[in-house]
Amino acid sequence: MALSAPKVFISYSHDSTEHTEAVLSLAQRLRQDGIDAWIDQYENGTPEEGWPRWMLNRLDWAETVLLVCTETYYRRFRGYDDPDRGKGADWEGQLITLDLYDAKSRKVNFVPILFADRCKEFIPEPLRGVTHYLLDLGDNHSATEYSMLIAFLHGKAGVAPSPLGLPQDVANRQAQPMVFAEEKTIGSRQQPTPPPRYQKAAGRRRDQRTAGKPPPPHSPGPLFYAVVALVAFLFGFAILGMMVWNAQLLVSLGLTGNLYYVLLLALGLSAAIVLFGVLQSRAIYRGNTGWGRLELGGAIVGCAMVVAGGFYLVPNPLPFAITVFVHEEDETNKLVPKDSGEVVMELGGKVERQQIGPEGTVDFKDIAPSHRGEAVALWFESNQFESVHPEQKYALKGDTIQLAVRKKTGKISGRVQEAEDDGAPVPNAKLYLDGLSGTTDSGGHFELVIPGDRLKPQMEIEITADGYELARYAVVPNSEHVVLHLKKAH
Repeated sequence: MALSAPKVFISYSHDSTEHTEAVLSLAQRLRQDGIDAWIDQYENGTPEEGWPRWMLNRLDWAETVLLVCTETYYRRFRGYDDPDRGKGADWEGQLITLDLYDAKSRKVNFVPILFADRCKEFIPEPLRGVTHYLLDLGDNHSATEYSMLIAFLHGKAGVAPSPLGLPQDVANRQAQPMVFAEEKTIGSRQQPTPPPRYQKAAGRRRDQRTAGKPPPPHSPGPLFYAVVALVAFLFGFAILGMMVWNAQLLVSLGLTGNLYYVLLLALGLSAAIVLFGVLQSRAIYRGNTGWGRLELGGAIVGCAMVVAGGFYLVPNPLPFAITVFVHEEDETNKLVPKDSGEVVMELGGKVERQQIGPEGTVDFKDIAPSHRGEAVALWFESNQFESVHPEQKYALKGDTIQLAVRKKTGKISGRVQEAEDDGAPVPNAKLYLDGLSGTTDSGGHFELVIPGDRLKPQMEIEITADGYELARYAVVPNSEHVVLHLKKAH
């Protein structure tokens, strides 16, 4: 037998074109996921019965009404806005009032929907105790919220209870009557004993509980755990001695990290056994994970703390290297060419320089371990490029650093004057250079700054001014002060 699609009516206000489109997208997604969702935008023009009656008919038809809550919707729900404001005869002007909600609440589920978390305050008061769903496209949890909404609409939101087992025969707890000190002294009152029939029933229940069960296993004593802990500690001490006496050999073979891990494992195991075997300490953690229930005893937690603490709390005593990737601004994949400059690092009061290598990289090797995590100044020196952030400091964490550079800017400055002998300055002259433009001041002076991506060894500049002939000159960026002449027009 095929399941029927849940009938859902979406109520909303026409706040903006973007909001209306978002509601339409929600309706389309619900229909795609097997929900018979309906909104006013599906109607072909104005319905024959008119928008107010159409809305009431849809409320009668729906099993669930989704209310897209915004400030405008809330104000119209409360009657603060003019019902005819904005859309005229549009059905959104007909408010879903409290009276309408009360009349339908016994048959229809009213569910608030939020497109932004800030709209939580605009949920109508009668529905603030109802579960709402946040469907914000930019929120990381909205996909989960949408799945929960779909489950609710299909009537599958709850968890199926486990099957009900058979009733258990549980005996009442026995308690002794009160006996006063004076009665104990004079022996005037004896402790009563249960009637024989109760003693037999309790014995039968005890025999039923213990029947077929093996005797409890014998737990090793503290001495056993102490011996195991001592063996683990001596094993770790032997590894430590190997690392001390053969340090150079281990470094040359690259095995220091491997043996250090084994050392931490042995010491962690020894600590765990002493704490929870010899000293009989107990600690346990229970939690839920994505694949089931996680339960960690104190022994494994103590061992993990020693191992993890040894890696993250004890500094690495070995020198390290940093590779600097020099790339153009906003293009991390576009590295600068080989031999185009030097990367300079100020480290511990000393300045180290490295020529840019193949594929736009520089390697700073054998950095002292004391500098690990330190923030250092790092910049690029070149005839073609310059650092985007020359004052920025970079932390020596990890193995790589990304250094952004850009092509150096150029400049052309000078004076525009008349070509006649007196050489009078030409104010308000227009200068054009490869898409750039400028104007001379009252003294005929100008300055044009050329972005690095437009800079060329030689460029052409065009000059125009009222009453003067057009002139063009070849200029060299970053050269000395240039003087450009204009001839008067005849």
